[in-house]
Amino acid sequence: MPEPEQHHQRMYRPDIDGMRAIAVLSVLFFHIGFPQLLGGYVGVDVFLVISGYLISGILLGEHARTGRISFREFYYRRLKRIAPALIATVAVTTGFVVWLYSPILLAAYGQSVWMSLASISNIGFYLTSGYFATDSDVKPLLHTWSLSVEEQFYLIWPLILAFLLRKKQLVFPGMAAITVVSLVYSQYQVGTDSDAAFFLMPFRIFEFGIGALLHAIPNAKTQQLRRLHDPAVFVGLVAIGFAVVMYTEETPFPGVMALLPCLGAALLIWAKDATLSQWVLGNRIVVWIGSISYALYLVHWPIIVLYERFRMIYQLDISPLRAQEQWGIVVASFLAAYMLHVLVESPLRRPSARPRRFVAATALSIVLLVGIGAGLEVSDGWVSRPWVPDTRSFTAAKAHWLGDRLVGIHKDCKITAKRGCSSKSGRRNALIIGNSHVIDGWNVMRTIYPADYFFVLDTNGCASKQSDSNTKRCTDPDNLRFNPAFLKQFDYIVFSRLIDARYLDDNLAYIAFLAEQNVEKVVVLGNYYRSALSFDDALQTFGADETRLRAFLTVDATVNQALERNADSAGYL
Repeated sequence: MPEPEQHHQRMYRPDIDGMRAIAVLSVLFFHIGFPQLLGGYVGVDVFLVISGYLISGILLGEHARTGRISFREFYYRRLKRIAPALIATVAVTTGFVVWLYSPILLAAYGQSVWMSLASISNIGFYLTSGYFATDSDVKPLLHTWSLSVEEQFYLIWPLILAFLLRKKQLVFPGMAAITVVSLVYSQYQVGTDSDAAFFLMPFRIFEFGIGALLHAIPNAKTQQLRRLHDPAVFVGLVAIGFAVVMYTEETPFPGVMALLPCLGAALLIWAKDATLSQWVLGNRIVVWIGSISYALYLVHWPIIVLYERFRMIYQLDISPLRAQEQWGIVVASFLAAYMLHVLVESPLRRPSARPRRFVAATALSIVLLVGIGAGLEVSDGWVSRPWVPDTRSFTAAKAHWLGDRLVGIHKDCKITAKRGCSSKSGRRNALIIGNSHVIDGWNVMRTIYPADYFFVLDTNGCASKQSDSNTKRCTDPDNLRFNPAFLKQFDYIVFSRLIDARYLDDNLAYIAFLAEQNVEKVVVLGNYYRSALSFDDALQTFGADETRLRAFLTVDATVNQALERNADSAGYL
């Protein structure tokens, strides 16, 4: 078995700080919303490869020198490296969140506080939403998912290496086997549960493993291949850059698609003596950015989220960040990161003569913040804050309104597979076809035409094209809504669906189907208004201020124009 680089991990490598700079800037610019860097999230994968390389080097080097691995010393170093800056970030973020967040958001934030400090926020965010979900922009600690993945890896990797080192010839084959199994499992999971593959540690082990396996290459061999170092650095930079520029949130990830940035990072680590590496990764500016990369990673996402929340509340602005705002956030992130690095991270990373005092202080801080987070969660978001509107009466009104929304439909007829309906003589009989918002279409028509009798056909979850409906529960409603004889027995048809722009063409095709089948009297309702805020968040933030509440209502004009144009061409209302 080739010996690990015993002294390598104990020597400072500025090029690795340069790699950290590339990784953190990719993530920062992606989160800010630069459209040219839609794959910037792969910066996290570069970080994981670096971590796998460094941590494995430390453990293998320690075992080569002493014949053992000190778990206590390893976990103590990890605690000093990770905890102080994280605790400070969570504490400051919590203060701003208490000021800016509604109770419903604050309660959810409280949960993320204790989960991030307990190193399980990746599990929490997996269970509640996805990384690219629309509500991610109100989660200031969402980015701690990657820290939780790392910390979980740190818990198991020393144990795995200690076991493998009992027979040295098995170390690298064992690490390679674990890496391959994780990659295969990750690729499988991408196709079955992509959020699990993204968030959960077992599906990310292969990225750490790629870094760890670099220690299987002996120093002598690396020196013999020195002429390949510059080409390797070039290829590595291109691989990472390609992923940053060409990947999007639609890219199936991680799985095999993560190999491009991960292997690119591995090439940069391997070709440590390349002239190109010293020029690109070893220059002073890039190295300095890398030296504060952990602090920059911690602070940038809360700054983005809290700034957007501030402008939403006080400027009623939910538009994408403008260029000057984006660059302002970059500057603010660097300033905050520098302060965090100088005031917290660097002083507490130095060797301490009193490690027990440090551990005790860290534990006390974590317990305090966990208690605050749990308190925010169980108190339903501290509803009694003086600056938060008293929404108790509105909450009761909402419950009453929701009941009113549903109560009348049972007076008419909701068609199901087991329930048919009889027409009412002496009244106009109308059929309303829609998805989950068909109830709202019913309420609109019932209010305008109270004398008419309405039949409701709920096609929620069914595609507008019959050929695309592949669920059993869609069979019965499809057999009715695509049956001209059934449709023509009504005095008129109401088409009422909440339409996402992605499915506009399918819905227009159904309107065309009605026209082709000579279904003559059809009312096409326009698309529904949507609120950029959830109902509860808006109510708890603005109370009964109708002007501010209306500022967040939007409707897709493109969808409405297309519906109107197609309805007119078919002679429909």
